Amino acid sequence: METPSFAAHHEDDHGDDHADVRLHPPVTYLMALAIGAIAQWFFPLLLPGGLWVRIAGVLLLVVSVSLFRRCIGLFRQHATPLPPWKPSKALIQTGPYRISRNPIYLSLSLTLLAFALIFLNPWGLMTLLVVTLVIDRLVIAREEVYLLRAFGDTYAQYQRRVRRWL
Repeated sequence: METPSFAAHHEDDHGDDHADVRLHPPVTYLMALAIGAIAQWFFPLLLPGGLWVRIAGVLLLVVSVSLFRRCIGLFRQHATPLPPWKPSKALIQTGPYRISRNPIYLSLSLTLLAFALIFLNPWGLMTLLVVTLVIDRLVIAREEVYLLRAFGDTYAQYQRRVRRWL
């Protein structure tokens, strides 16, 4: 007997009223972080810059965590679920969403960049490039199809007004 996949389980729970996202974005970012750390362990390289690069990484981490927390607060304020496999109840267009349609993914990418800088890990920069492309094509693109279906012209206008990342 075949075990249903994670995505299939969520589809059964909510029909078609969700984004057809098959990846768990935070897990995808954590995997990229782990791959970068493992690559650095086995094939050590060093980013130049030393202390100043690490300080920039710490500051970037503070910014990324603050951005993430602000976005989570907006999801709670608008009473809409965060996971992409649940139906969206509201289209958030305030706060960081005035500048980026995907500030949560932006914050997660900035967090990866911060860790790469803090640990002077060029492998972390390489995994950042890959995970950003994966999230853009396999998560955000699918979420946009759903949001257009769910919110119609309101989302289309939002897409024209606000960039996908920055």
